[in-house]
Amino acid sequence: MSERIYENDLRLPALYLISLNNGRINTTELSQMLREILKPSGEDLEILANRSDDYFSQIVRNLTASKRPFVKNGFIHRDTKSGSPLFITDKGRQYLSEHKFELKYLLTNDF
Repeated sequence: MSERIYENDLRLPALYLISLNNGRINTTELSQMLREILKPSGEDLEILANRSDDYFSQIVRNLTASKRPFVKNGFIHRDTKSGSPLFITDKGRQYLSEHKFELKYLLTNDF
């Protein structure tokens, strides 16, 4: 059984990808890029009941929702409109800088 990926697991890689594409990435694009890095499996790939997407996509959408802690606590900024671009804030850049070793480990090891 594979380990589930949770919202908090996505913070560092999401900040990294948003910083690389600042203002030119939306939640759908971020989800696709995170999928390439994290290679979700098992339950994360199961389609949600009455939906056309899987658990992993839902987790990414939750992470970037304007009422969730990642946005409310100021790591990223986004418009409330669906499909709007994601921007990393100064707080997000600082968090990324403070966790660069964890990020490097995450990006260079195959999970």
